[in-house]
Amino acid sequence: MTLMTTYELLNDTTTTSGGPPILRVNTDLDISVEDFTEQEFTRALTQCKFGKSPGIDTSMRAETMCFAGSDVQNCLLNVCSKVLNGHTPPWQWKTNIIIPIPKKSTSQHMKDFRGITLMSVTCSETHALHMPVPMHYISQLTAQQD
Repeated sequence: MTLMTTYELLNDTTTTSGGPPILRVNTDLDISVEDFTEQEFTRALTQCKFGKSPGIDTSMRAETMCFAGSDVQNCLLNVCSKVLNGHTPPWQWKTNIIIPIPKKSTSQHMKDFRGITLMSVTCSETHALHMPVPMHYISQLTAQQD
């Protein structure tokens, strides 16, 4: 299993134009950069919320991913792992639908609206695959500081 240290992940030597300097970290975290496992994918699937409006990929809902069977789930896992390893994500993952919702019934100005974003369900699933590892380490570091 290939592991990268937090230093390697966070201390990129490329410059950020106009942004603050990237500070060095004090603690190295062993974060796997291998393909996602079936167990990780299954865990992320259990976190899917049913009944949500789909994004631009209207035929792929959380219910579809959960109940489509192992062939579809393996294909999705393969796509998620390829994107993790540097392949270009599908265009649907990079396109969101923003719907303005009026705060009041007589809203006429932009400040009287709030936006909701309909995001690709499969993109959201990929985010769920990424989140457990950093959240685990963040909670550990927070506990150490208390």
